[in-house]
Amino acid sequence: MTGPSVGRAALRTRDARQLELDEDLGRVLRENRLLAFVTPVNAAAERERLTNALAQGERAEPAWELPPAVTAASRVDARRRVERLARLAEDLPAAGMYQRRLRELSLDLQILENVGAPRRVRPLARQRYGDGSELAFAELPAGPTLRELAERLLNDTPPEPEEKGVPATGRGSLAELARRVARLLDLDIRIRVEKHLVSGAAAGERTMFIADRSFGEREARRLVVHEVMGHLVAAYNGRTQPLGIFALGTGGAYADQEGMCITLEEESGLLDGNRLRALAARVLTTDWVHEGASFAEAAERLHRDHGFTPDRAVVLCERAYRGGGVARDVVYLRSWLRVRKALRTAPRTIERMRIGKVGLDDLPELEWLARERWVDLQPPYLPGLSLARSLASTGGGTSLEMSPPNLHTSLQRFDET
Repeated sequence: MTGPSVGRAALRTRDARQLELDEDLGRVLRENRLLAFVTPVNAAAERERLTNALAQGERAEPAWELPPAVTAASRVDARRRVERLARLAEDLPAAGMYQRRLRELSLDLQILENVGAPRRVRPLARQRYGDGSELAFAELPAGPTLRELAERLLNDTPPEPEEKGVPATGRGSLAELARRVARLLDLDIRIRVEKHLVSGAAAGERTMFIADRSFGEREARRLVVHEVMGHLVAAYNGRTQPLGIFALGTGGAYADQEGMCITLEEESGLLDGNRLRALAARVLTTDWVHEGASFAEAAERLHRDHGFTPDRAVVLCERAYRGGGVARDVVYLRSWLRVRKALRTAPRTIERMRIGKVGLDDLPELEWLARERWVDLQPPYLPGLSLARSLASTGGGTSLEMSPPNLHTSLQRFDET
């Protein structure tokens, strides 16, 4: 069944109270973006220094300069606004989605208040994002934890070096590929090279941010699938929905949207060994943060014990230790496993998760909202996988089923239980 659908002209229109809720929630979210306050202003210079230190066998401890903290007055104002919005949302459409998002936002505000204070911020980050002690497969109480699975993936998956011949911009670049795919989807996106970006690429509302470096061909195609066909499609569709929560993001959407995008990578044949190793290492670095290991100790373990190059080890640790230890990266492996499991029983999961910025737990409510004409289950941008799969035509990518037998067994034997 495809679920209820209505013509776009039949969708409902927000009243004044709904508009107030959406607009003020959007303002609070924009003013309190966590990454804006945990990304060091000297990130690029420190990344280079730390990489050189690790490569030379020296102790690599960061000397990060954080942006100005949120002021006390701003914190108080934000908390009061969130409390008021929670009351306002009680009897409006999709109340449950708004309330879950506001509870997350309340915890985010606590994290922001403690950025730069490891002893205070790390327990909050663990409460918000989790750690490697969670079960990798919730349906298997005796199965491995995320930490155990991550260690197994690292042991079973050898590095797959790839020549970095794709520039960020210019002819034959990542930016050119992203624009070409966006045109095929009829998306009007912007491209911005960002020298401070810790990941290879990231997506905003209409913008794909690209790190100021070169990329492998397979890596470039994977990033386009993830950021353009995943995040930006969901963002564009979310803005076409009547309710603002689909553009702002529901509770749980941050994690599950990442899982959805990684599932797109896998379905497209671009989830290779390097990517799996990075997802696994993110779990380990998160746990090392919570266990009290220093940045230098964590980077050395990734480099010495797990075969990561100095630059990759530094980047992986930067993601976990910035802001005093706002370690968020367990969500990638966990949510990928959640989404790929959901696909087995609900093949339309990927489509549903790209109608806006929603999480897996929101999907049952979407059917009711569609019947009430508060959501369009067939929004303008829902590209199929054929385009994504064509991006793997260089032959370098591998789906999980095409990966080495030991890696295949590491996950598939649990899937088949």
